[in-house]
Amino acid sequence: MIDVSASPQKPTTNLPAIVLAGLLAFVIWQSGYWEKFTPDKERDQPAGKVAGVLVIKSQDMTIDQAQVANSAVIDEICDQRNIPFRALWADAGDLSNADEWVRQLHSFYSEEAPCLATVDANGNRKRYDLPASISEFRKLVGAN
Repeated sequence: MIDVSASPQKPTTNLPAIVLAGLLAFVIWQSGYWEKFTPDKERDQPAGKVAGVLVIKSQDMTIDQAQVANSAVIDEICDQRNIPFRALWADAGDLSNADEWVRQLHSFYSEEAPCLATVDANGNRKRYDLPASISEFRKLVGAN
């Protein structure tokens, strides 16, 4: 006679799979890899101390300075932080249609070109040598 009754089976568990999934989630969280797939929070942050950036270009720029001055990356950096950005030649013509802060910075610092001029929310102006790299630019505008 054949025994057709169910043989006793051990209950199966998914414990190894659960532990492995938890370990994977922990590693992803700790490494910060998940931030690669989430929206950039910097875009929502208000601007810091710098309220406007003006790059004043001249024929005396080095090749590195010219690359920075003409880079779309610096425009994007300022755009992400809601900082108005302009780039003008030192001998720019009529600026009557430009914003007031642009006219002021240009009139104060155009003789010292090539340079980077900033204005803060209180109207205080600062002049820096035109940076030769994007990382230097980021430090000057507070976008570390």
